[in-house]
Amino acid sequence: MNSCTATNPTAPYPIIASCWLLETILAQIVCFFDTIERLIYPYVTLIVIVSTVWSISQYGIINGTTFGIPLGLVMSLVYGIVIILAMFAIGISLWLVLIPLYFIAASCRWQLPSVLEQNPVVAKWIVSWDRGWQEQQSAMQLVAWLAIGGLLGCWLGG
Repeated sequence: MNSCTATNPTAPYPIIASCWLLETILAQIVCFFDTIERLIYPYVTLIVIVSTVWSISQYGIINGTTFGIPLGLVMSLVYGIVIILAMFAIGISLWLVLIPLYFIAASCRWQLPSVLEQNPVVAKWIVSWDRGWQEQQSAMQLVAWLAIGGLLGCWLGG
């Protein structure tokens, strides 16, 4: 039995709800990568200060400073990489779930919610995508561009 009808352009409610929820979470992941671009330096500074203070309280001023600063840099790098990879994996997983829903909706010509298009951060990234790759970028901006580009590239292709 074919559930696609030409007279009903609206998708069934479970598909609409699923797409809305998944696109909302995906938009928040794009917002996370947009925010991380601005907050990476305060994050590294905070972790270095906390680890240095802890090291000074444990080992004294000279040994604590010598041990705390490299410890803070390594901790912020490792935790940052783990968080970025986890968020990127969640985003890719959402796309893998959304792609079949998009194909079903496209084949049936159903209207789906457009959460990503309505999100101002996602819209900003889509508009500035071409312009941003032509300008000089820092390493953190390139990581953010790569993550958001990968996520939005799946969406634009789907």
